[in-house]
Amino acid sequence: MRCRPPPNNLPEVCGRICPQDRLCEQACVLEQSEHGSVTIGAIEKYITDTAWELGWVKPVTPDRERTESVGIIGGGPGGMAAAEELRKLGYQVDVYDRYDRIGGLLVYGIPNFKLDKAVVARRVDLLKQAGVRFHYNVDVGNTVGFAALRQKHSALLIATGVYQARALTCPGVGATGVFRAMTYLTASNRHGLGDAVPAFTNGSLDAAGKNVVVIGGGDTAMDCVRTAVRQGAKSVKCLYRRDRENMPGSQREVGNAIEEGVEFVWQSAPEAILHDGDNKVTGVRAMRTRLAMPDASGRAKPEDIAGSQFVIPADMVIEALGFDPEEVPKLFGAPELGVTRWGTIKADPDTKMTSLDGVFAAGDIVRGCVPGGVGDPRWPRRHGRHPRLYPGPSENRANRAQEGIVTMSGHMKKESGEEFVAAYQANVAKLTAAHAYDPADEHDACGVGMVVAIDGKPRREVVQAGIDALKVLFHRGAVDADGKTGDGAGIHVQIPQDFFRDHVNRSGHTVADTETLCVGMVFLPKTDLAAQETCRTIVEGEMLNAGYYIFGWRQVPVDISVIGEKANATRPEIEQIMIANRRGLTGDALERDLYLVRRRIEKRVLDEHINDFYICSLSSRSLIYKGMFLAEQLSTFYPDLMDARFVSAFAIYHQRYSTNTFPTWRLAQPFRTLAHNGEINTLLGNINWMKAHECRLDHPAFGESIEDLKPVIQPSGSDSAALDNVFELLCRAGRDAPAARCLVVPESISQNAVMPEAHRDMFSYCKRGHGALGRTGGLVRHGWPLAGRLYGSQRSASHALLAHPRWIADRRFRDRDGAHPKRRRAGEGPRRSRADDCRRPQGRPLLPRHGDQGTSWPRASPMARGSRTRPTWVRSSPRVSRARRRSRRKS
Repeated sequence: MRCRPPPNNLPEVCGRICPQDRLCEQACVLEQSEHGSVTIGAIEKYITDTAWELGWVKPVTPDRERTESVGIIGGGPGGMAAAEELRKLGYQVDVYDRYDRIGGLLVYGIPNFKLDKAVVARRVDLLKQAGVRFHYNVDVGNTVGFAALRQKHSALLIATGVYQARALTCPGVGATGVFRAMTYLTASNRHGLGDAVPAFTNGSLDAAGKNVVVIGGGDTAMDCVRTAVRQGAKSVKCLYRRDRENMPGSQREVGNAIEEGVEFVWQSAPEAILHDGDNKVTGVRAMRTRLAMPDASGRAKPEDIAGSQFVIPADMVIEALGFDPEEVPKLFGAPELGVTRWGTIKADPDTKMTSLDGVFAAGDIVRGCVPGGVGDPRWPRRHGRHPRLYPGPSENRANRAQEGIVTMSGHMKKESGEEFVAAYQANVAKLTAAHAYDPADEHDACGVGMVVAIDGKPRREVVQAGIDALKVLFHRGAVDADGKTGDGAGIHVQIPQDFFRDHVNRSGHTVADTETLCVGMVFLPKTDLAAQETCRTIVEGEMLNAGYYIFGWRQVPVDISVIGEKANATRPEIEQIMIANRRGLTGDALERDLYLVRRRIEKRVLDEHINDFYICSLSSRSLIYKGMFLAEQLSTFYPDLMDARFVSAFAIYHQRYSTNTFPTWRLAQPFRTLAHNGEINTLLGNINWMKAHECRLDHPAFGESIEDLKPVIQPSGSDSAALDNVFELLCRAGRDAPAARCLVVPESISQNAVMPEAHRDMFSYCKRGHGALGRTGGLVRHGWPLAGRLYGSQRSASHALLAHPRWIADRRFRDRDGAHPKRRRAGEGPRRSRADDCRRPQGRPLLPRHGDQGTSWPRASPMARGSRTRPTWVRSSPRVSRARRRSRRKS
């Protein structure tokens, strides 16, 4: 059901060195079921080696040769991958590298016992046969000028990688016998290749007979400790400030190192390098650490434990603390080359163009040092044509300006989506540090409405009416300067069973006519493929553990041309998981079980420190389509909604306006059980009350699974999201929508002179939250006062639409002047609609019965009952209703 990217350019390399245990093998469902994962790396290695042996691997042959030439700076894996892709397209390719061999880290950084250098040499020879020209010992900015290369080639690609080692900053780092990891590994690899390495020959960089201490915990540190073992070190210790679970390196490599005799000193940080009078290293003084709250990277932050110092004897100390980008503009003599605040090169995410016309960049030098990036520089095939490489009818560079090709030089550069995301994150961090922003302060002021078939029969016209009505609420949402990015819009409808059954059947599965198909709408991390697969694994694992059958994942069709660049830059990977209910559960019991599964999934993803994951809906009844776009873009962005089989008995739609906060895809509405317009006054107080009473949370419907529901209010949500969390919990515990609504937001009774005493007692009961959920006391101890209802807020009125299996409920609250009521329309047929505004789509007839629903009093539409009603236990008598109308006319 999910399209996979094409194979990478160096499969024989990835099969040997890629950390599969952290990526694909970790995500294997068999691994989660404790049967052991498929050995993907070994399979890849075997297949590629067999292909080489049988002569199946041939040099690339372009369909036609082009006259344009491309110069690639950097002969590492990124440069090699880009060279092959460019040759496929017929470009003339020259690769410039500072070393005397092509391969970069593959040759000089990775030990021979992990990657035989003959494997790399074989690939280089194949590229030579394909017509790629390699230039050795070329130090750009020194032996050859960067400007000269720009003049020589039609375009340049910077693929230098990230090689500047992070330095240790404790006393004594300058002692003899302290080395950087790349210095040590390069000397070892050169010696193995037969080169003369004086520092290795004289014993300085040879670990034989020495006590070696390696500081660091990544893959480079594992390469160092395992190399030292093979050189015959007396002892090898690895000093790491976190525990094994928080190591960034491959756990498989850690296990290999332990088997080979390496001793790991966990949760210890170097305090000083000790040395004798001749400045020769004698040991490392370290301090024990403990793990505190996670830092910005999501990993547990280590803290030093005072008075816990100890000494590790050492004759050689190797720093393996990771890598940072080099100062490329300074090295190349090109200060105009733009870089990010992290030192990586700024490049357009689509074209890979840098701030210099005709100069591109790809690989680690753009995204930083991360694993699994061998295929990243494949930009020529993925992103189409660029004027520098496709000059048009004329092949002459001199004619480009006359042909009207606009370049980036000399013009103001529009902010790219990548730059927007970087600036957005920087602003969030800055405001958070200054205590000017907190995710808990997210508020909504939006447009909301619904269309309901009160006979409960799904209809196409209900979905279409909801889409059309949403489009006329465009004025209720904010729009970015690009004219396309919005604060968010969405629609909540029933699951069209025939639509999804057809997709399941086309995948080779069969859905029984009596079987209920469950669907989950999931936002996954778009750029972090490892996190993306981890999320899928967690979702699948929890589903299987709960006894559900998974038909597969469906990549939701989207049209990104209609959304803005900023919305696209933050867009998640949008997929649907289709599940069969093979447990025999029905109705509310099935929805409750899916709710529990979803909460377990969310908690496990948080434990993995993955932030860009969100489940819009996971249900057997309803489905939510939403995103950070404008109201009129909904049905275009999601073509599913225009399918004739997409039917529903209700449609709740929402256009978001994020008040003084940051819009995100996950905070677009509708949420899982409600869509809300307005702001909640006492949000922090309500959240604290909920948290305080969670310890007493109990209900027979959840049993021992009650702990999976805590915290009830999930962090980093808006005020509306918090209200949704509470309302959903009450509904899943068995409360109907009207009852849950009155418990969460009870009627104001202090100034209501016409309310009967019985009703006053009931709402007083609701305000105190008695029996709201648990057997041992109410969870909702206080109502959630929405803006303007209780405290005379100057903000606009508040309006909530609530979805429940048998009910579509709504409630409208006055602003401080009692103004801005919700409007209702009722057709002659079985369709009803309510919204913030009376506007109707052009060309659609006005529904014959319409008017002001009024304020404050709750309404509910029980689908399949044929009428709108108040529940019997909150219904007013005719006398009270007449008194309320007289009171309104007087006011």
